[in-house]
Amino acid sequence: MRGVFATILQNRAVAEDILKMVLRGKDGAGLAGARPGQFLMVRCSDTSDPLLRRPMSLYDVSGDTFSIVYRVVGAGTRLMAKMPEGGEVHVIAPLGNGFNLPPQSGRVALVGRGVGAAPLVFLAKTAIAQGKRVFGFISATSRESLVGVEDLSKMGVELQTGVDTDGSSTELLDLIRERHSAEPFDYVATCGSRRMLRLVQDLRTATGVPGEVLLETRMACGIGVCKGCVVMTADGTYKKVCTDGPVFPVELIAG
Repeated sequence: MRGVFATILQNRAVAEDILKMVLRGKDGAGLAGARPGQFLMVRCSDTSDPLLRRPMSLYDVSGDTFSIVYRVVGAGTRLMAKMPEGGEVHVIAPLGNGFNLPPQSGRVALVGRGVGAAPLVFLAKTAIAQGKRVFGFISATSRESLVGVEDLSKMGVELQTGVDTDGSSTELLDLIRERHSAEPFDYVATCGSRRMLRLVQDLRTATGVPGEVLLETRMACGIGVCKGCVVMTADGTYKKVCTDGPVFPVELIAG
């Protein structure tokens, strides 16, 4: 973890109310060693309004460049959306614990919804580099809101997408079950949907396939001091999403 001043190479819309920001660390300060599932805290303003940084999962890391994908939902992200290309932003990164791809896994399933699919792109890139076969199941409320599907397709991910307005993801959930029955996954990662989390938990219970979930939650400090991101786990204990996670075994999280 360290503070990094970065130049904004790109800050453009990639979907409905969703932007991709590509950054280059100044003086060669990249995020070498960062893992899929880790995140950064972005300073949104040079003033004290808003006071708090915003947590953003890593979308990709390559050399001294790294990127995030974010949805415009409030004051902080509205300010981020106005940051000019060529400008500068300060981030603290990399933070948290990332995904743990089992070395022996050969068929990896990535299950994401909305902007929650963003951190799965970095994970897909890593899995493919390790020679794993990757299946992607991505859903959103509209075709325009699907995140990462073009990049996943270019990587060679075997991709299925679903669109629904009620959040049910019914069709996509059925496709996941069918694919797993035909060619069982040996690792599943998910982010962005409680319904999909419950499906991955069901697969874990029925077949023993290991799965992990990246939890999305509000954070104030990102380093475990304020305890504002605490969640209760399935066994009744409490975990800080920022430092114990944000990635957890699926069986640890209440669906």
